[in-house]
Amino acid sequence: MLVTSLLVALTTAQANPTSTTTPMGGEYGAGFYVAPVTRLTGADGQIALMAGGRAGWVIHHSLVVGAQGISMVSPTIWHKDSQHVMAMNYGSMFLEGILGAGNRASAAFDLSWGYGEAHYRMSNDRMDISSVTGIFTVEGQVSVVMQIDSWVQLRFGPGYRQVLGADLEGLGNQALSGPYGELGMTFGVF
Repeated sequence: MLVTSLLVALTTAQANPTSTTTPMGGEYGAGFYVAPVTRLTGADGQIALMAGGRAGWVIHHSLVVGAQGISMVSPTIWHKDSQHVMAMNYGSMFLEGILGAGNRASAAFDLSWGYGEAHYRMSNDRMDISSVTGIFTVEGQVSVVMQIDSWVQLRFGPGYRQVLGADLEGLGNQALSGPYGELGMTFGVF
């Protein structure tokens, strides 16, 4: 109920009834975007590369509601037996607030929550999975958004992934949680 009220207030409120801008600085209207993303992160003290994508509905150029999918693409997190590598995949919903929409540079603040899994597999066979755990993820991120063209944006910024419910052969929530840096291109109607 609180989230719904906040969404309504952010997308419909006007400080001045004759103004054409929203309280967050965007013009009234709607759009969408899709974005491939790349993240440099870590797990269990080792560096990893993640890739994925996101898509969202842009409300009044200042609020985005969408979904994303992220997957660990680098086999760099090794099990203590040096035979297995870890993989992690998850999907989530996100809310994004955009400050300074319509400017050449703006800021975006994201909050996402979702579910996925982490597992160990043999390093030479992607289908030979030895251990699996379900994970719940909560992420917060701040991004600088550079408007390249009317339909293209460059985004980059830091974030933090908190994992809950993990139990993967001694690896718990803290081992799978951690900071990340994201770089992505956004295509759409903003």
